[in-house]
Amino acid sequence: MDNSPHAPRRCIAILSAIFTLVAALGYAAETFTPARVAVYFSPNGGATEAVVREVNAATQQILVQA
Repeated sequence: MDNSPHAPRRCIAILSAIFTLVAALGYAAETFTPARVAVYFSPNGGATEAVVREVNAATQQILVQA
């Protein structure tokens, strides 16, 4: 056990960091919804049509991984 005069302060800082992390994770879980994932291949795999369809249907944002 650390008997230095800064031990209580360090413990409070660690507990504060853990609390902040847990609170942030809870907020993130409530903010985002699960993503729909679809895989298409090109050429002739329907990728172009899928992209156009999703862009036209988007109302808020478009997230793409390429």
